[in-house]
Amino acid sequence: MSLDPVIHYTLLLSFSLLFMLAALSKWNNRTRFSQAIKAYELVPTSLLRPAVIAIPLIEGFVALGLLVSLWQTLASITGAIVLLAYAAAMGTNLLRGRSDLDCGCHLGSGDNTTLISKALVYRNLAMSIVALLLVVPASQRELTLSDFALISFGTLMLAVSYATLNQLITNHYRFQEML
Repeated sequence: MSLDPVIHYTLLLSFSLLFMLAALSKWNNRTRFSQAIKAYELVPTSLLRPAVIAIPLIEGFVALGLLVSLWQTLASITGAIVLLAYAAAMGTNLLRGRSDLDCGCHLGSGDNTTLISKALVYRNLAMSIVALLLVVPASQRELTLSDFALISFGTLMLAVSYATLNQLITNHYRFQEML
C-alpha cells in the first residue's frame, strides 16, 4: 500500500509546519506555556520545567524529522503520540469538570486563549490518525510541475483550514460564554 505522492507530501509539509509553529510558539512563550501545563494539574511540579523545555524540542524534532526521509516514520509516530497526549490531557480535565483551562495551543501575544473543549479533543484525535498516514510510503511515481503546485496549494489550504477551524472553535465557546 502506498499514498499518492501529492497527498503524502502535502500532509508531510502541513504537519511539519504545524509542529514547527507549535514548537516555536511554546519555546518563545515558555512562561505562558508553563502556566498552561501547570493549570492542567497532570505534571508534577518537579517535572514542570523539564516538560516546558522538552515538549517544544519534541515538537521541533517532529517538524524537522518529517522533512528527513530517514526519520519520517519515527517523526510521524511521535507526532501522533504527542497529539494523543494533548487529547488525553484535555479529555482528563474535561472529565474532571475543568473546562476553563487554556489549551496552550496559541501562546502568542494578545488574547489568544482557547479553552479546552470536546472539539479540541476530537480535533487532536483526528489529526493523530492523519499523522499516522505518513507512515505509509509515497508511491514512486515521478512528480511533475503541476504536482509541486498542488502540494504547495494543498499545504496552504490545510494551514488555512486548520487556522479557520481553531478560530471557529474558539469563537463558538466564547459566544456560548456570552449567553
